[in-house]
Amino acid sequence: MDTRELFARLIQCEAGGEGYDGMQGVATVIMNRANITYGEFARINEGGNVRNVIEQANQFTCMKTSVGGQYNPQNVYNMIPTQEHYDIAAAKVSMGNSIISIKEILRVNFLDLFENINGVEEILKKDPANVYSKMDYKTKEDYRNKIKQISEKTKISEIYIANKILEMARIY
Repeated sequence: MDTRELFARLIQCEAGGEGYDGMQGVATVIMNRANITYGEFARINEGGNVRNVIEQANQFTCMKTSVGGQYNPQNVYNMIPTQEHYDIAAAKVSMGNSIISIKEILRVNFLDLFENINGVEEILKKDPANVYSKMDYKTKEDYRNKIKQISEKTKISEIYIANKILEMARIY
């Protein structure tokens, strides 16, 4: 049984007759555990693995075929989920993935990223006196903005202007 199927069955089984809010609650508990980045659940979820959370021992009665030595008829293997269960599972996984993506984006240092991919930045870093590389971010930004202004006024590309500046710096 794939993870999507298992998740839908667990939602149906654990929520029982609690209705939509109960099903949402079960799915939220699972995704919260799958998305946690510290402690026991982080060790279990191995970076967001929903199946690991569902199959963690003694977390959900519905994952057991027997309870107290007796057969447990209310287990995931006896469930036949409806489209609603699948939809809730899919929505929660999608939301969980979105949250993980946002967390990853927040970890990105955009100043470093910008400086690594900006073509003008790469050209200016080649100045023969190595002055540009030693400037702070604000000063570098002032230089790039001045090149941008010249480019807008003259309709000449920023890359061309930066290359001409570098060429002149090498001459003088």
